[in-house]
Formats: sequence, C-alpha cells, structure tokens
Amino acid sequence: RFESDGNNFTVSKLDIVLGGGETKRIQLEVTPKVIGILKLVGIRWTLSDSVVGYQYFEVATQKKNKKGKRGARRSLNTNLIVIKGLPKLTGYIECLPTKAFTGDLQLLTLNLRNQSEHAVKNIKMKISHPRFVIPGDSSDLDLEFPQCLRKHVQSDSNTVSEGTKENVKGSLFAFPQGIKIQGGTTFSWPLWFHAATPGNFSLYLSLYYEMESTTDIPYRTLRMHYNVEVLPSLDVSFAISMCSSRLQEYIVRMDVINKTPSDSFALNQLSCVGTKWAVSTLPSRDSISFVETIPANQAVSCFFKIKDLSTSSCIEAADGSCGSDIVLSPGGSTDVFDVSRTPITDFHYQERHQQGKLAKVPRGLLDFILISKAVAVNSSKSEQLLSHHTCHCSALSQNPVWWLMEGPRTITHDFSKSCCEANIQLVIHNSSEHNTTVRVVTSDCMAEKSQTAPSHESASGQGGWHDVSLENDIKAIASTKGTHSQKQSSESISPFVWCSLSSAQVDLKPDSSAKIPLKVCIFAPGTYNFSTYELHWKVHSSESGHVDENVTSGGGQGYPFYVNVLQGA
Repeated sequence: RFESDGNNFTVSKLDIVLGGGETKRIQLEVTPKVIGILKLVGIRWTLSDSVVGYQYFEVATQKKNKKGKRGARRSLNTNLIVIKGLPKLTGYIECLPTKAFTGDLQLLTLNLRNQSEHAVKNIKMKISHPRFVIPGDSSDLDLEFPQCLRKHVQSDSNTVSEGTKENVKGSLFAFPQGIKIQGGTTFSWPLWFHAATPGNFSLYLSLYYEMESTTDIPYRTLRMHYNVEVLPSLDVSFAISMCSSRLQEYIVRMDVINKTPSDSFALNQLSCVGTKWAVSTLPSRDSISFVETIPANQAVSCFFKIKDLSTSSCIEAADGSCGSDIVLSPGGSTDVFDVSRTPITDFHYQERHQQGKLAKVPRGLLDFILISKAVAVNSSKSEQLLSHHTCHCSALSQNPVWWLMEGPRTITHDFSKSCCEANIQLVIHNSSEHNTTVRVVTSDCMAEKSQTAPSHESASGQGGWHDVSLENDIKAIASTKGTHSQKQSSESISPFVWCSLSSAQVDLKPDSSAKIPLKVCIFAPGTYNFSTYELHWKVHSSESGHVDENVTSGGGQGYPFYVNVLQGA
C-alpha cells in the first residue's frame, strides 16, 4: 500500500528538492494502529505534481554459501510483527551545563515523561559517574539553591550521621517503591551535580522500569548520554606543622592558586570535616583581613590554627568557643554552609574514596573543604557556588606519642633565703591505635648551647653536686679566656637539678593522655631550658602485649621549655 489507511496505519509524506546530480538520504515513517503483520511493499514518488513513479522493494533471499563465496544479503525486512503498545519513557536533565568550573555545585532536575497510556513502576537508575552526579531526595525539589545549604536553613532530616558516612550514595539508585509514572504524565526528581576534577567526561544514565499492566515484555530501559567539560578553577593545597607550644595543635598554611585566565573567585569559608578538629585564626591576631577576591592567574596564602577537640584538656571544646568552620569572606559571619549535610558530605566521601580508600588510611588524618564563589560579571546571574575537597592531610610528624611540658614561664624567688623549687608537669598523649608504654628519663646534663648559665659552668656535660674551690674557678676562667677548643674544668655545679625520680614509666591506652609531675631545684637567677629529658616508647601491637621493637619502638628528645627565674626582694 502506498497510501494511508486511517483504520490500520498511517504513512509519512515528505517534500524535497533535488539539484542536478544531487543525492539525498531521507527517512520515511509508518505507524501501525492494529496488531498483526505489517508488510512494506514499496514507495511512491511524484515529480512536480505531474509524474508519478513507483519503487518496489526487492527482497533477496539468503542463498546457501559455497566455500569461499558469500551469499546474497537481505537488504530490507519488509514483514514487521506489530504487537500491543508498550510504555515508553523519555527523559532529560534540565539545566545540565556543558561547561563548568572545577568544584561547581548545582541542583539539577531529571524529568521523565511517559508517552504511552500505561503506567510504569519499580524505577531504578544507574549513574556512570557518582563522583559528579548523585540523586537527591524528593524534598530537594522545593529548595532554593544555594540558600538551602546554609546552616540556619537546612533541616535536621538531611544530616548525615557518623554511623552512615561510609554508606554514601553510589552508582545505583532505586526510586521510592510507591512512585508510579502514569501514562501521559511527567515525573521530576532532583539531581546534585559537582564538577569534581578538570577534564572531559561522558555521563551515562540508565533507567530500568517495569510495566504495571501484564505484557509480553516485563521491563524496558532508557539510556541518556551527556558530555561535560570541566575547566580548571582553584588549585588548593595544605601544609601542616605541629605547634611546639601546645599539645595537639597545628599551624596550617593554605595555598590557593586561581588557574583561570579571566575569572575571579571569592573565598567564603574553610571547614574541617567531622567534630574532632576545630579551625581558628592565629592567636596573635583578633581578626585576619582576607583577600576578598582572587583574580585570574593569582595566588594567595592563608594561615590558620587547628586543634584536637577530643582531648579532655581542651578548654575550647568544653565552652564551644571553637568550631570546625571559619568564615573567610569579610562580613560573612552568618553566611556559613553546612558541610555535614547532603549533598556536600556525599560528594566529600566520594572524594575520600578517590584520593585514598577509607579502609587504608590511618587515624588522625585531616580533611578540608574550601567553599568559594565565582565573581559574576553580570549581577543578574545567579550565585555560583564551588566546593573544593582536600582529603587525608597529615602533619609532618607521625610519631605515635606526643608530649608537651607545662608549667610557669616566669618565677620570682629570694635566693638569699633558699634555693627555688619549680613544679612542672609533662603531658604525654598516645595517638596510636594500640596500648603504648612510655618511659621518661630526666638528666642533669646540659648542652652548652641550650643553657644560659654563668661562664664558669662545665662544658663537659657533667651535672649535679660537685666540689667548688677557688682554684677550679681560676682554671675555668683562664680556660675561657684562652682557646675555646680546650675543655673547661669538669668540676662545677649545675644551675638546676631534677628533684623527682630520674625515670618514670606510664602505660597509655589508645587516644589517651597522662600527666607526669616533675620538680626542678634552681640555685640562681637566670633563664633556663628544661629540655634535658628523653622519652622512650613501645607500642604493643596485639592484645597479648607483644612488642616488635624494630617497628613499634622509638624515642625523642625533650622540646625546649624556657623559664625566667628572677631574684625577689
């Protein structure tokens, strides 16, 4: 048949213009309306509304192949089996960018339309790159982005608890069981987009759905494909060093480089992931004047202080004066985004898996999230939010034991009446995952360069009580005025001695601390460095207490601890 049969099928009609010697490829359509066998016979064409021609389809049957020869090939299947109509879903992602900056965070919408008369159910979706796209919750459709991510706006229902952090959204997502898409309707679902890393990537979405009515085909699939180019934006790196004056405090340097040729970005906030760590400005400054924007091809460095809030001695953890977020934008104290809620936390743990698997990283490593905003040239453009995730940062020192000397820095005493006794204490922390035995050994020996003592003190390293005579003092003074390479008299008095035991031992459980009281007897005014002690530790790697000394044993010298001792009235 070459004409439409309104009861059984309809065929398409196409008008084309052909130039001299021109060849065109066209596509014709036929739509059956009843169940049966549809046979395609040929086509009819009309030239200038005057000449009518016919072209019948020639069907070449498959012949038996002889050895070394090919048989005739069937060029067209003219007999088509028409079955009952099936549900068909079509879909697209609304506002998915073809180009985005690294770190770009957006709320998108997936629209699915059922073009048939039958409902579909049991919809499942697989995403090729969950690092870039993850499904949201049904309530996310009504959110106003990015205001919905601020701390004072989000609801508690989107908080990701500590116990479910590893159960992050993966590549396979099942829509709620009760969702059905009726025939002729459109269904929408929120998607979160995060441009994780620069480069070109292909995004594939595959949807599986079942028919609500009984059919010969129980399920169908829908596939969507998008190409996205991610452009470089901010390159963020961190350098962490231990603070020598406070236990479990660190100085952090953040280096940010704008790698775009013409765009500027404003830093909004820096956050430490989790509740264990807190970030704050350096104590020497009440406020830091941050750069409002980072122009194209420019770099900036910022310094912060982080501390461990899990220790019992942390005062800031008790009064809540220190938090895991610090605002970088001027006057933006209320503009804080909550990194502990979806989708930021979901994308963060995707980055953790990419930058190092969760099961293989040691405890105590830090994760940072830098939130920034693109500076829009046109004020009418919506706010563009970017999140940069840096995971598994560590301090320079990875010793299992940390220690710190605590005590008065200035002492006033009347030495005409008695010698001075100073009470100090050594705080020791076990940061390993096993029980650790720590032994502290004090010594009255002094390194010459680390003590500020009278010029006649011994350079031989001997300390304690010794006989002092005028003859020895004269020899010492003469030796000082002579060649400095000659050893001075070994008979002298140390300016201070340790009054407590020469060694002490303590057993520490994982992630615990202990304080060892110490006492020093000082004989004269001056400035003294109480660092003449050593620590030796052994980590018990099993419950039986077995110690592998080649791997889990170590030690360290005391850190400098200077005390000014003044003569009182």
